[in-house]
Amino acid sequence: QGTPLPGGPASQVPLPVLPAERPAPGVDGATVPVPASDATVAVPPLATPFAAEPPRLVGQQLTTQVIAVARFVPRPDTTFPAGSAGRTVGLPHRWQGAEAPPDLRGWYRLVFDLPPTRGGPRPELWAVSLDRVCTNAEVWFNDVLVYRIGTLVEPLPRHCYRPYTIPLPAHLVMAQGNRLDLRVAGPSLAQVGAVQRAGGLDAVRVGLLQDLQSRQGWMHALQLTVPQVACLLLLLACAAAGAAAWLRRERYLGYLAVSLAGWAVMTLRTWWTYSPFSDFGTEVAILSVWTLVTVCSVMCVLRFLGRRIGWLELSLWLQCLVVPV
Repeated sequence: QGTPLPGGPASQVPLPVLPAERPAPGVDGATVPVPASDATVAVPPLATPFAAEPPRLVGQQLTTQVIAVARFVPRPDTTFPAGSAGRTVGLPHRWQGAEAPPDLRGWYRLVFDLPPTRGGPRPELWAVSLDRVCTNAEVWFNDVLVYRIGTLVEPLPRHCYRPYTIPLPAHLVMAQGNRLDLRVAGPSLAQVGAVQRAGGLDAVRVGLLQDLQSRQGWMHALQLTVPQVACLLLLLACAAAGAAAWLRRERYLGYLAVSLAGWAVMTLRTWWTYSPFSDFGTEVAILSVWTLVTVCSVMCVLRFLGRRIGWLELSLWLQCLVVPV
């Protein structure tokens, strides 16, 4: 008797009764003398652990931490080369010029403390969010391999457009001094035709798993779902333009169909990550398709206007041969 139930009001707790000769504890722990004329003194109930802790609202406790600085070591070791000299780089970081490792393998180390919480115990479901890591990586947390993106063996698949949210094992998480190591493999900027396909790492976020998964849903929609839907629409438009060109014998519709097909092929890169070609062959194929799309788009406009410019058309078709070379 006398033990409060969790969540029950304090007024339901029986008040202990002390003899008149004994001092009664005060609210702050000090003793208060009891007058001799009083037979008994009621002691206020002590605060319970349930009343001392405010309601636990996870969404208001955590501030997601963005890590924009890392230590970069351009070495192909299978574990992080702690004894090797590295340099501090800002994120996002791209492998261009002197920043590119010689063998296209490198390590990033990010050291962080857990983000601050306000009220309640520290949550345990932590995760890291990678908006972009190009093109493949191994994720190590406190010297333990926790995730692998693609493979680090040639030919390298392409994962530059896909965001990742990686849960962190609860038994490895520390309040301070956590180490996140990423072993990254990818091409340098000199080997690709766009900075989006160059090796490197963007800023990393640390926070609650549920919060980062919610953000990843939006990132996945913008970077993958929207291009995939656009690819399907381009294929439908290509089929319609091709059918109209066949039925109406209109040349400009044929050029339009080829141009739309090229756009659809380029957006198909979000559907698959493996290429049958080498990195160099893949870049030549991408550049050739974009050149064909440009030429067919210009030819479509010229045929629609009923114009024929011999030297311009010849130079456009020569670009299809010269630009890839």
